[in-house]
Amino acid sequence: MCDSCSTVYEDEETLMKEEEVENYIKAGKILQKIIKYAKEFIRPEQTLLEIATKIEEKIAKEKASPAFPVNLSLNNEAAHRTPAKDDAKKFTKKDIMKVDIGVHIDGYIADAAFSISYNKEHNELIKASKEALRNTEKILKEGITLGEIGKTIEETIRAFGFKPIANLSGHGLAQYEAHAEPTIPNTSNKSTLEIKDIAFAIEPFASTGNGYVRDSHEVQIYSIDEIKPVRSKHARNLLNFIMERFKTLPFAERWLYCEELKLNEFQTKLALRELIMHGCLKEYPILKDIEGSLVSQAEASFLAFNGEIIRIV
Repeated sequence: MCDSCSTVYEDEETLMKEEEVENYIKAGKILQKIIKYAKEFIRPEQTLLEIATKIEEKIAKEKASPAFPVNLSLNNEAAHRTPAKDDAKKFTKKDIMKVDIGVHIDGYIADAAFSISYNKEHNELIKASKEALRNTEKILKEGITLGEIGKTIEETIRAFGFKPIANLSGHGLAQYEAHAEPTIPNTSNKSTLEIKDIAFAIEPFASTGNGYVRDSHEVQIYSIDEIKPVRSKHARNLLNFIMERFKTLPFAERWLYCEELKLNEFQTKLALRELIMHGCLKEYPILKDIEGSLVSQAEASFLAFNGEIIRIV
């Protein structure tokens, strides 16, 4: 995925079918309910595990599935924090938290995020990413270029006195693929690639730091990268379980500790390490800007279809 990608979206084989559109819209409507629910119950001093579990259970009650583990990234963390199995970490009054949620129907994904804080000092930072998303939505039309989107996001965030995170981006949405082509920039560039006949997410991040994130050493999210032979029976069982349950979508390590898998915690951890060592799994480390900085995020999903662009969540 790059700014110079030459994907031809009007190719007959890539045009979305009515059934696909219906699934995207259905997933979007469910996610709207989930976000409303999350905003109503999230309060300081709740654990991240409690928050994530409630959201994921609500998705199941709506007869949908998470497209990826709920991301609850704090302060200088931009993305990819999801709680561990016995995580006691809490959301506090001083924190700014990014709540990133994905829902899918038969693999067709709606993806959205918001930032929340009970510290008024973070209000302008939260507003910066929200306004960047809002201003971009105002100019959306079939055939808009990626360069135009990135320019609007960057100009809006910088007008608030913050930096857009240059190495994070919006993205296309495809069946069982949460981050598909094209990469939709959060900074100004000269890309002339146009948005046509796709589902996609726009995802501005505003930062008080460098505007550039790096991988941390903390990982709780994985996805299938490549199916390879592995030696142990437990690793083979785990790989089969992952493929059947999650396919190519990201999953949380805590989701693996279940009765259905029929492995104890120690066996599951060993099997997971084996799959990582053999290159079967892709890791998603927590992404962080510099220590002491703060990051906000806003995200919405859209459909470019039949000559128009509609927001689904």
